[in-house]
Amino acid sequence: MHPFAGGLDAARRILLERFDYPRFRTHQLKVLGPLLAGRDVLAVLPTGAGKSLCYQVPALLAAPRGLTLVVSPLISLMQDQVGALTRRGIHAAYLNSQLDPARRRAVLDAALAGRLTLLYCAPERLASLTRRIAEARTPVALLAVDEAHCITEWGHAFRPVYRALGVFRARLGRPPTIALTGSATPAARHDILAVLRMPDAHVVVTSFDRPNLTFAVRRVRDDRERFGLIRRAILTGTGATLVYTPTRRLTELVTRALRRTSVRAAPYHAGLTGSTRRQVLRAFLADRVTVIVATSAFGMGIDKPDMPVSRCGIMPILPVCSLLCQLPIGFGGNEVEKFCQPAPVLRSDRGPLGRLGTPTWGRTTSSPVSALSRRKWTGCSSNERRYA
Repeated sequence: MHPFAGGLDAARRILLERFDYPRFRTHQLKVLGPLLAGRDVLAVLPTGAGKSLCYQVPALLAAPRGLTLVVSPLISLMQDQVGALTRRGIHAAYLNSQLDPARRRAVLDAALAGRLTLLYCAPERLASLTRRIAEARTPVALLAVDEAHCITEWGHAFRPVYRALGVFRARLGRPPTIALTGSATPAARHDILAVLRMPDAHVVVTSFDRPNLTFAVRRVRDDRERFGLIRRAILTGTGATLVYTPTRRLTELVTRALRRTSVRAAPYHAGLTGSTRRQVLRAFLADRVTVIVATSAFGMGIDKPDMPVSRCGIMPILPVCSLLCQLPIGFGGNEVEKFCQPAPVLRSDRGPLGRLGTPTWGRTTSSPVSALSRRKWTGCSSNERRYA
């Protein structure tokens, strides 16, 4: 018997009573229907589409019968979501490298004793955690795998342990499982299902593209023009801004350059200490920092109310593939209001980036924008292309 008693009717009551939302979105219903019926689900939904509710609501339905284990590679997301759930009176905690040994033991004891509804866990801790859960015979009612694209897109470089998730899932007794990602090609979806050993999973795929988003590619001559465009986009925008870079070094360099021009910017990447990342996240959410220059370690799943009116998603260089462009794009434009400015992807024809020290990735003919949508280009100059 599956653990989600009451089905969609009970889920709607929880949504209203615990999260203050009057109704689910259409794509959320497409995910929740099969999941609450006991099926495994792979959900490809853009950031801002409410993916977290697709496992948080079932977690509350299943709470009397077992723990919901959420696998996430993003420490910032764990901190943000656990804080939000705790404020709503929901028993949630996380396990990652940020916690000292005493705190980790306390969280683990609470989980094994059945005092937690949701436990967020970094993938690197799954081996020991699943072994302890199995030894204690703690029931796991739901397994949620967030950022599931790490299995294939970054599986070997970013989070190699994601390739072992099927083994850990089997150790837990193959509980109902939901895998979530903002972007996955058909080949990536096949790989995710194979690794998680979910051949019969229900697959829900939606586009990250929304009518309130505008995309643009801007050709630049050199680093001086590149930085000038980044700074201009930041200064003419309102709200918060994210500048995504492919490397930690570039993140630090762009941040220092922005600070020299009196822009309140902060870097965010996996090379910073845990306390530094927490300080940056708190400063960003409290508007003490208006610009985050980040790798993909930041952003997805963070609840920042003024992001819809920002000029977020600036990428100083062209990503190596369209998937790496799609992931940060989903963070902006969650409201219906139309962007007045594009979030540009900047590309130089010079080859190496000189002072920034990172080569350009890809060629103009493989522009990520052309891969994002088949819609017709609107009017643009020879130096800038945009569509709406």
